[in-house]
Amino acid sequence: MHICIIGTGAAGWITAFKLKNLHSVDHITIIGSPSIPTIGVGESTTCEFPSFLHTLSDDGYDMGKLLIDIDASVKYGVYYKDWSKKEFLHAFVGSPDKNDSGYLLGSLDKSCNENYYMMPMFDEIIHDHRFNFDSTAQNYSFHFDANKLISSLERFAKTISNITHLKDTVVDCKKDNGVIHKLILEESEEFKADYYVNCIGQTAFNQKVFDEVYHDYSDVLLTDKALFYPLPYTNKEKEFHPYTVAKAMKYGWRWITPTWSRIGTGYTFSSKYITIEEAKQEFREELGDYSIDPFVTDFYPRRVDTVFKDNYCTIGMAAGFLEPLDAPGLDLTMKSIVLLSNLLTERMNLKTANESILHEFNTWACFILHQYKTSTRNDTDFWIDHRNIHFDYYDAIINNLFHKDISKKSVEILEPWMFYNTAAGKGQRWKVKNNSKGILKFLNKPKPSLCPQVTDDLKQYEFGHLEFFNKLHESGNF
Repeated sequence: MHICIIGTGAAGWITAFKLKNLHSVDHITIIGSPSIPTIGVGESTTCEFPSFLHTLSDDGYDMGKLLIDIDASVKYGVYYKDWSKKEFLHAFVGSPDKNDSGYLLGSLDKSCNENYYMMPMFDEIIHDHRFNFDSTAQNYSFHFDANKLISSLERFAKTISNITHLKDTVVDCKKDNGVIHKLILEESEEFKADYYVNCIGQTAFNQKVFDEVYHDYSDVLLTDKALFYPLPYTNKEKEFHPYTVAKAMKYGWRWITPTWSRIGTGYTFSSKYITIEEAKQEFREELGDYSIDPFVTDFYPRRVDTVFKDNYCTIGMAAGFLEPLDAPGLDLTMKSIVLLSNLLTERMNLKTANESILHEFNTWACFILHQYKTSTRNDTDFWIDHRNIHFDYYDAIINNLFHKDISKKSVEILEPWMFYNTAAGKGQRWKVKNNSKGILKFLNKPKPSLCPQVTDDLKQYEFGHLEFFNKLHESGNF
């Protein structure tokens, strides 16, 4: 099978490297337009991203060099500031046993700190900025520079025999009954493949060329713009922290994602409540620097109606975007690629694949909305109005968390520990009110103590975060 990927942004290159080893794939051609710049979204990732880096390592990309090339730093989770009276770390939870623990957050003694329950090494990570490369102690992901990742993957692709990079611009495609027969290119006139993956993150292009129809989430997720501005380090020991900071602002939130060479930061806000100039002024006041002129980008909370078609699909920004909170973009990309792999190897049909990715988009929209709804801020209409948003999918999830007929299967699908965790982290303890035998059996499995003590093995965080990456950049290896 010959696969054609349209778009050489992060989603396009990640898709190429993830699909190239499928037994059904003979060759991959990735087409990138010299006239269309890459957006370079990313920087903050979830737990699927390290597995992709290990895939590159298996292909011969030295892991130490890779982390240097993409300007990486470690991310243990998202540290929420000013969303409520309590600050908390929404940590990555990796194993099924740890996932169970989220349910017991509602049963914690009031004197017990949720941060230590979900992440026993909280002090070492948050206060001391220490790091253990062994992810079994505590799961983690990475921050990175998206444009450097794109450049690195483009260079590395030259060493891969079954990936061809074609520099040209797709201007149209010829379809019949929903099947693409060929692409029309600006320079090469036309191009044919067996399957096409669209990773061009431009809505107008996708609507014009691929006839995409988008579903709007703007009545569920209110933010629609972001300011961003890279900052130099002034105190790297303090500022090079191994986690993302999400700090609530008057009309949205500010992200702080340190990479090795600089601090990525910006302000995600809603233009329904504040103008761009007012947002810039609030951002400058937050940074304490009135001389900066931050960049502005628009985004629209949306997704395509149908991700997977007969012989093509849309992945990455082409498939849609929600908002940056908790980094759903690359997570949805990774999950889309898994579903596509199942389709191409005939382990899944179109209907199931589309239902699955729809569920992922809706669940992410619900979780982001949940972060806003559980905030205790009421200083602006932006925060107050979130409490009045109704989303049927969200209501179903929240109701099912306590529903007497909930099954173990639906528990696994919805991963409700995330919803418990983020509410409890803001000081809102939910009790599990359920009499279903299935859910009670699931919840009553042996679990760690509510406030587990940190063992000597877990506490051996032998590297400071800065110390580790200093050594990495000095030596080029671990």
